[in-house]
Amino acid sequence: MAAFIKLEDSPMFQKQICSLEYTADELKNRCQTLYKGSKKFMTALGEAYNGDNSFADSLEAFGGGQDDPISVSIGGPIMSKFINAFRELASYKELLRSQVEHVLIDRLMHFMTVDLQDAKESRRRFDKAINAYDQAREKFVSLKKNTRGDIVAELEEDLQNSKSAFERSRFNLVNALMNIEAKKKYEFLESISAIMDGHLRYFKLGYELLSQLEPFIHQVLTYAQQAKELANAEQDRLEKRIQEFRTQAEIDTLRASSNIEPSTSSGSIPVIGMNSDKNIEAIMQSSTKGEVQTIKQGYLLKRSSSLSLRGDWKRRFFVLDSEGTLYYYRNKGTKPMGSHHQYAGSAEHNSGVFARFRARHNRSSSFNEETLGCHTVDLHTSTIKMDAEDTDLRLCFRIISPLKTYTLQAENGADRMDWVNKITAVITSLLNSHILQQVRSLTLDVKVWEPSIVELFRTLGNAYCNSVWEGSLPKNERVDESNVISTSITKPCSKDVISHKEKYINAKYVEKLLIIRDEMQPGVLPKSTNIWQAVKTDNLREVYRLLAISDTNIVNTTFDDAFSIEFYHHAVDAQDSSLDSHKEERKQYDPSACQRIKDSHDPRNCLQGCSVLHLACQCGNPVMVELLLQFSADINMRDFHGRTPLHHCISIGNSPLAKHLLRRGARSTIKDGGGLSALERAMEKGAITDEELFILLSES
Repeated sequence: MAAFIKLEDSPMFQKQICSLEYTADELKNRCQTLYKGSKKFMTALGEAYNGDNSFADSLEAFGGGQDDPISVSIGGPIMSKFINAFRELASYKELLRSQVEHVLIDRLMHFMTVDLQDAKESRRRFDKAINAYDQAREKFVSLKKNTRGDIVAELEEDLQNSKSAFERSRFNLVNALMNIEAKKKYEFLESISAIMDGHLRYFKLGYELLSQLEPFIHQVLTYAQQAKELANAEQDRLEKRIQEFRTQAEIDTLRASSNIEPSTSSGSIPVIGMNSDKNIEAIMQSSTKGEVQTIKQGYLLKRSSSLSLRGDWKRRFFVLDSEGTLYYYRNKGTKPMGSHHQYAGSAEHNSGVFARFRARHNRSSSFNEETLGCHTVDLHTSTIKMDAEDTDLRLCFRIISPLKTYTLQAENGADRMDWVNKITAVITSLLNSHILQQVRSLTLDVKVWEPSIVELFRTLGNAYCNSVWEGSLPKNERVDESNVISTSITKPCSKDVISHKEKYINAKYVEKLLIIRDEMQPGVLPKSTNIWQAVKTDNLREVYRLLAISDTNIVNTTFDDAFSIEFYHHAVDAQDSSLDSHKEERKQYDPSACQRIKDSHDPRNCLQGCSVLHLACQCGNPVMVELLLQFSADINMRDFHGRTPLHHCISIGNSPLAKHLLRRGARSTIKDGGGLSALERAMEKGAITDEELFILLSES
């Protein structure tokens, strides 16, 4: 106020007004700079508030305050206190941001938009009043002496009004400028001090909150350090166990390759020796007391039952236990990838740190039998063979049951022998157990075997089968136990020891010491001709007898083996065989080009190259077909025209027998000499009305 001691309008007064206006303009520029900085500061506080809340939310989602197993293992209940602390600190930031907004930013905005704008508006009105006052004064002083009195009075009144307006606008401008001058001395100091006080309160509240948590924080840090030490110790123990396991595995592999029985290691699943049938028998007997043990477990490659391509091998985890059960695991709901080097994967697990690991090993989040899908291989009615259907595959063996054949492949020869020996020992133990004797009864077999197998048992009869396998065993042997046959093999009773039973079973079924063989005499037909005639006449018992007593494999006997070349009607001479034309070669084997088939209009009229299984399919007896398959007849064997038994069933319209072959592993993708598969031959005959047959032909 001291700047305007004299209020008269004078050059000094005008100079003071200009000085105040200059100060106001400079203050306006500085206020704008401070306003921008304050807005950024408020935005930063808001982002910090959002960041604290986001961090607290992420901690809560990570596991804080939840009671699931993962949350508990990572300290979720402990984190809940920290989450509340972060949210409390975030609320303090929000309070500070609110103070900056209302105490500083709102005041700056009011100062710039109200006070400075009022001074600017007062200056505009003051300039307008000066112009009006100057014009009125100019008019009044320019009057002549002879001007009428009324005009002089009117101009004098205008001059007085203009002067009054000028004085009002002058003092209004002074008040507006002095208001700015006064506020600059306290307004900004008060606002900044309030902001500092807000910071003081913010840090004080945060300090008090964290001070209360300080003992708890130190306790958690101590616990975390102890947990870290325990985890490191557990990791060291795990590495030691892994090293011991790998060393023991290498030792067992070396012993297995040398056919030496490996030892058991403490703290692990006992591993049974390759030749320890008695040990397996003892372990299986212990399972009757409720003590189920694992005889062997590990990975094997399993061929898909529907296709035979190399890409349809899947790696499965097999377990053989003391209850005589062989089962394997696979993941449910996964789509095969078509390669035995990979596991099936699901698209929903293909993200995250361990996505590639899960995709390769096909692990799901919870490992239970429902997720893994446990499948059991019935060993009660199974046999095992050391080969595969494809002779070019190594390290394979088959488990053959009445309903399904499992083709498996081990990783090395020693592992294959170990699996085969242990499974064989289990099957032998089951065969000699009282439980299996009940399971193998025909009454119970009806529940698990197909009708063709049951009918096979009924037709052959147990008495006839024993008469074949025990032909040289005296009928009164059990009456006079001192009577010993020439083979020194006696038939055991139920009370005899296991070793005696095993010896008898081996002599009866493997070495065939009790079978009465046909003597070769002049004029007697060879076995190949006899079995062909027996199959043709549907003599089931004779076929069974010939297959049982034969020392060689005659189950795949062909028409060419049974009859001389005189019966052939197709011949390929040297000149034809040297032709390079693929078209000529296809014409030679195409069944539609066979003159005998064309003349008779019967695809069964050409038997060249046909096996006894082809013949059985032509005769249409499913029991005969089943008997040949039980003796490992080649279900995909091809005749001279490239036709499989499935082709013959399709050509004669025997759909039930065709479906039976498909369920037993017949491959519909094999093409005959005409280049057509079984499905294409069926479609060639017209629409396939049997939906099940169409599905089996399409999938196999």
